[in-house]
Amino acid sequence: MTPPAKVNKKKIITILPLLLIGAGLIVLGLVAAKVISTDGFNNDFSVVPSQVNFPAPELTLNSINGEKVSISDYLPDIVLINNWATWCPPCRDEMPTLSKYYDDHSTRALLL
Repeated sequence: MTPPAKVNKKKIITILPLLLIGAGLIVLGLVAAKVISTDGFNNDFSVVPSQVNFPAPELTLNSINGEKVSISDYLPDIVLINNWATWCPPCRDEMPTLSKYYDDHSTRALLL
């Protein structure tokens, strides 16, 4: 019969702190992922207009119908330009907020 292998206590003392640090980093990563996710912020987006002291640069884009549309076509109305994508979760999350903002300010000739 062979004797049981000796446990190297020095090796265990060296590995234990590394295991604890690794477990702590995993827990910290999970907590950070929860806070960063949209659920962690309760989808509380703020749409507060900024005061600017200069006109918007001239911008010409294609409309959904393929027509050229320019910002100057809508003067003196207020125009909000929002770049978004269907695959972007924050973009989709902000749409109800922008819709509410439009409803609240539509009497001021806000165009979306």
